[in-house]
Amino acid sequence: MLSPDYRITTPLQSLSPHSERRHLFLTWREWRIGLLVSAAVGVGAAWVSLFISVWIGVTVFFVTLTAYHMRHASRYIVPFPHIAILISALQYVLAAWVGFYYPPENSTYDIGAALPLYLSYGGPVIVAICVGWSLSLVRLKPTPQAAFPTSAKLLTEMDILLAVGMVTFFVGRYVAIPSLAFVLVLIANFRYVGVYGRMIVRGPGWSWRLAIVLGAEVMFAAEIAMFHPLLLWMCWTVAVWMYCFKPSQRAVLCVLLAGALFLPAFQEAKWRLRAGADDDLLGASQTEATAENRLSKTVTFVSYLASSLKHAATFDLSDDFIADTAVRYNQGWIVNRIMFFVPDVESYAKGDTLKTAAVAAVLPRVIAENKLRSGGQEYMERYAGIELNESTSMNLGYAGEMYANFGLVGGIIGCGIYALVFGLLFRWFCQRAFLHPLWWSLVPFIFFAALKAEDGISDTLNWTVKSCIVAAGIYFVFPGFRAALSGQRGGPLPRLNRPSVPLKQHPSEA
Repeated sequence: MLSPDYRITTPLQSLSPHSERRHLFLTWREWRIGLLVSAAVGVGAAWVSLFISVWIGVTVFFVTLTAYHMRHASRYIVPFPHIAILISALQYVLAAWVGFYYPPENSTYDIGAALPLYLSYGGPVIVAICVGWSLSLVRLKPTPQAAFPTSAKLLTEMDILLAVGMVTFFVGRYVAIPSLAFVLVLIANFRYVGVYGRMIVRGPGWSWRLAIVLGAEVMFAAEIAMFHPLLLWMCWTVAVWMYCFKPSQRAVLCVLLAGALFLPAFQEAKWRLRAGADDDLLGASQTEATAENRLSKTVTFVSYLASSLKHAATFDLSDDFIADTAVRYNQGWIVNRIMFFVPDVESYAKGDTLKTAAVAAVLPRVIAENKLRSGGQEYMERYAGIELNESTSMNLGYAGEMYANFGLVGGIIGCGIYALVFGLLFRWFCQRAFLHPLWWSLVPFIFFAALKAEDGISDTLNWTVKSCIVAAGIYFVFPGFRAALSGQRGGPLPRLNRPSVPLKQHPSEA
């Protein structure tokens, strides 16, 4: 039954002006514990890898500290910076470290004896992005806020966003309109704005809506055997879940360990699924296979994933599989090629790719018909000496692109500035979300591409700018959403009947 008593509360309401002073969301005691634990883990990693490079131990230190900080900071923010750092560390250092012990068969992907030289760039890049993200969040303080009424109109608008996103998600898979392809992708992502928004305001039914959205993501990922978007949306879901429900430190550790097991398990399941798909297509047309096997592929993938998780948990993985998995998650081999290719074969770009990225992000293709196309083929051939066909998408990554522009030292500084720029935009959202939490529902929508370390700067910047424009459209088209984002009451709207109950206060905030 509808009544005017439904209000939401957030953890920020439990903040007291007398609570212990915090720096980057942590108390000094929490900082001491985190630094001691991270130093111990980093020293242990350095002990077994010092013969390769000291930067492995340094990276492990920052990875451990980031994971520890994420658990505490997620009480106040959606931990997007933390996941971005962890993904970059995996793709730029950790996967390359694994590849040292399990070299791939194809020498093109093997860094080999050049690993110490590569890590003299890859390791400092991780430090630089940690510094960049940290600087963007300095003196950012959560603000206590009053309860805000969540209207039935707002919940209805969230369901409209979810429905529009799901319909566009399905249509985009079967209707090819090249000029509108990217717009359709952004509109399809409305489904996550709707479901994450409902999670944030604790609207009823968020769990089954999220299950439908992620279930559709799994189904289409299994159909085409491409799982990168699914993995990224799972990361975003974990980030929003941590902010909304404040899990215990043990629960966060379990989630991180599960994520570590999922990475090789996904790769093995994808391997087996693609092999089966190739066999199926030998005896049937592609249309028939698509029409008949969509559901069966999903079931098959889930069964493969279950058995693969068992193999990963018991470390029952072949050397060849570990080597291939390391290559799949390793962006370092591309950066390593760039380091040998530039400037000996190709001169430093000296900022040209960044200017191109800015133009591509601001101007539509209708105006700039010759602007850079996504896929990375042009830059991979020019700066890494790798010629890709039209159907293969691969790019330099922001670290590789910064090196191609500015060299070793300039590239490290550039990566720090790259993180700082996105961090400042994230800070803008934080300042508004502290007052009106529904702003957090737009963060995954806008920063989706910024999680990735392998995309080119042009692709990431273009996604961020265009999604901001589309998010502005949501703001102006949906009055209930606009009222929740701006703190307006929005008139005498009916509200769901639920008493105002503050979330449990954290002991450190008592």
